Amino acid sequence: MDLVGSLPTSRSGHKYLLTIVDHYSKVADVIPLRSKDSFEVTESILRTIYKMGIPKIILSDNGTEFKNEKLRRICQENKIELRNGAPYTPTTTGGIERFNRTFMEKLRKVTDFGCTDWVEGIKPALQGYLNSFHRGIGCTPIECWNETKKRKIKEHVKKYRETYGTESKTIFNKLVVGDMVLYHNPLGRSNKLEADYNDVEKFYILLLGLLMLNLKTVER
Repeated sequence: MDLVGSLPTSRSGHKYLLTIVDHYSKVADVIPLRSKDSFEVTESILRTIYKMGIPKIILSDNGTEFKNEKLRRICQENKIELRNGAPYTPTTTGGIERFNRTFMEKLRKVTDFGCTDWVEGIKPALQGYLNSFHRGIGCTPIECWNETKKRKIKEHVKKYRETYGTESKTIFNKLVVGDMVLYHNPLGRSNKLEADYNDVEKFYILLLGLLMLNLKTVER
């Protein structure tokens, strides 16, 4: 992430841009700022995290706006590694600098080279970037982002099914005749806020089969 500016003060009082780029997909977010105040910068970073998801690493230059206690605490709580590198160094901030040049060129064009308010041009300029072919990834950033999300969802579903299947077999195998159990009947609930399991009515297992249990109500 990086700060661009100062720019000519917009009608809404903004003078800076906070730019954030996902290293893998090249998807970006651009937020106008009224100042370089660390509180405003950190709040904008937090909104982007809510929108794009929690990253593993946040990389920025050594600007004081990126080195504050609130941002450090947010990263610590969400297990994000915060790295600060020297500006204009290709190995650290080269990617964000290239994005800044590309985005500013698009912003100049959509604002007719400064004839219209630049804050109003952020959204169309960003949409233009997100839907433009990127040689580094072989597709548009938004296409790469969507494919990455699909893959993560598939991996999560696969892992969940494997875990769920293992857990269900383990629990089932531990049941024996005579155990006391609760009856699960979500379809029979008259109130959608009621619990799935009825903790008032309990049952004993009389017969334990592969896919069926024969239950007897516990007398109260």
